[in-house]
Amino acid sequence: MKTILLEGGSLAQRDRAMELLGAAFHFPAWRGRNLDALCDCLWELSQPTTLEIQNHNQTAVSPFGSRLLQALEQCAAENPRFSLILR
Repeated sequence: MKTILLEGGSLAQRDRAMELLGAAFHFPAWRGRNLDALCDCLWELSQPTTLEIQNHNQTAVSPFGSRLLQALEQCAAENPRFSLILR
């Protein structure tokens, strides 16, 4: 199983979050930079992967960050190859 660790404060703003998540998961450059595209890419994971977000409360302080966490939680609930740990 692969584990990706990201800092919550860096995921509060859309552009930075999409950049970091794309790089961490090695998503293709042509992917969309929105939450629907993120969830679509997570379905394409070839191996079980856990995303651990440290200080996730720093993500939730922004409207985008709150929506991002909700989307990631939904993806983790529906996708057997993706899991999420919020610390």
